[in-house]
Amino acid sequence: NNVSRAFRSLTPPSAWIASSTNAGGSWSTPTELSTPGRDTGWPLDVAISGSNVFTIYGSATKSGGAVWNAYASYSPDSGTTWSSRPGIDLSGNTTGVAAPATDVASASIMANGVNGFAAWMSNQTGSNQIYFA
Repeated sequence: NNVSRAFRSLTPPSAWIASSTNAGGSWSTPTELSTPGRDTGWPLDVAISGSNVFTIYGSATKSGGAVWNAYASYSPDSGTTWSSRPGIDLSGNTTGVAAPATDVASASIMANGVNGFAAWMSNQTGSNQIYFA
């Protein structure tokens, strides 16, 4: 019965998620996952395992910036609460360049219990690279 939908707004640029615990009969108020004012890209993939919900998205490291990192957000309670913004930095670096910008097909996340597994592609370094966290 647990479902979640992630989406992106253009104005302001941000990643959002809403959840339902009754098979979509009613939805929670959307929760902003990313840092306000920073460009946010596609995809916003969602994975659910029991009451654990994971999502992945790319976001600029600063307002108007060209350097992006991959972020994951996590909810242990079917989408009631979420990890603090901007989520978990999957890129693990300070210079970025390890996130999907606007390519919908460039990232995915899977769940197994409390564990989330993410893979994403970046070509911002001049060559395509696959990352896994």
